[in-house]
Amino acid sequence: MRRLRPLARKLRRWTGRNRPAILLYHRVARIAHDPWALAVPPDLFAEQMEVLSRTRRVVPLTRLAEELERGRARANWIAITFDDGYADLLHEAVPAMQRFDCPATMFVTTGALGGAGFWWDRLSEAVFRPERLAAALALGAGRDRFTWEPAAGADRQQLHMALWRRLRRLRPGDREEELAAIERWAGIAPDRERDRAMTAEEVRGLARSGFFSIGAHSISHAPLPELNRFEKAAEIAGSRRACEEMLGQPVLGFAYPFGDLDPESCEEVRRAGFRFACSTMPEPVRADSPRYALPRLSVGAWSGDELLQRLP
Repeated sequence: MRRLRPLARKLRRWTGRNRPAILLYHRVARIAHDPWALAVPPDLFAEQMEVLSRTRRVVPLTRLAEELERGRARANWIAITFDDGYADLLHEAVPAMQRFDCPATMFVTTGALGGAGFWWDRLSEAVFRPERLAAALALGAGRDRFTWEPAAGADRQQLHMALWRRLRRLRPGDREEELAAIERWAGIAPDRERDRAMTAEEVRGLARSGFFSIGAHSISHAPLPELNRFEKAAEIAGSRRACEEMLGQPVLGFAYPFGDLDPESCEEVRRAGFRFACSTMPEPVRADSPRYALPRLSVGAWSGDELLQRLP
């Protein structure tokens, strides 16, 4: 198999499958309940880094963005990004990235730093972890009331999706109140260590290593198109200020929470002083890719060879 890999690299060059791309990760961990497929197990992640180091040129995202500003999209270049700021990155991802010399950018949700974890992880644990969901669930009141009655063969996927949509649109304080009620109903407590975000000191340490650059990912991970312009500006510019105060250095890149963006959000990112921003549009990078909506390819729990086949 290893003897065939040089031939595979030549074939990729001949067929043009070596276009530049930005890869998107969230977590490097093994977790039991992962409805959004955000986690890549550590052994598979190490395989992926090994393959990238052999077959592509892994460059910092800022370097790729600089080339795009010059109107160039270098063939074979790959930039690696992580969204949110999960702490498992420190222990499960960094060693493999250092071993294979794969730099990366982490986009930080500043309001989550040092907290109990992200609300979507807590929700999935509450819905999927209990052996039985025996009690009825009621949230809110009046026209905003949400109710769910347990039934034989109840579809937890549907319940999870309905609750996710509901919690996503709430302000952080209201979301925390309802999420706590859901956890009490399910009879569980969040695993604060396993699912936690980094602390500010951990982010500073990562940046000092010179191996990671830090970008902003809003304050509260709110869906920006659903906010008014003032709220958008507060989330975007506020996260940049928080990152720069934490690091003592400029922060150049932004990533849109949930990948959700609209023209007003892009304009607020530009006004906040960012040089570029990343979306979740699953495309390779081109010289004319929009600087404030750069495409990214989400990476799943794939083997190294499968990642190689999925690269553009």
